[in-house]
Amino acid sequence: MWLAAGTPLLAFVGVLVGYWVTRRAATELETRSTREETMRTLKWAAELAVSGDDAKADLGLRELYALRGSALLDPEQRTFIAAALASVYARAAATIEAAVEEGQQVEVVVPEAEPPHAGSGRASD
Repeated sequence: MWLAAGTPLLAFVGVLVGYWVTRRAATELETRSTREETMRTLKWAAELAVSGDDAKADLGLRELYALRGSALLDPEQRTFIAAALASVYARAAATIEAAVEEGQQVEVVVPEAEPPHAGSGRASD
């Protein structure tokens, strides 16, 4: 009698354990994939931000700011964003210092805390 009742119960417990292990592995895989994609985007944005092309540099900065505010990042990844932004601003400061040393007049325009948002993304904006 115990054997007849216990076998289906053990099979059910086995299925539950198998489901739990599979779900956990899928969640870990999704987390890893998200992290890899975020790091690829960070690298792309940082490369754009230091571009000599003003439009590309602006896009890179906007992407870095968007990534910084993203819920997808953990504290370690936020450190990379801070380093990329510091590098961009250090480069700008060096350019300003070089121009001042050459006797050029430099006008520094302080932007908003973050680049303005580009709108809703619709073509009519």
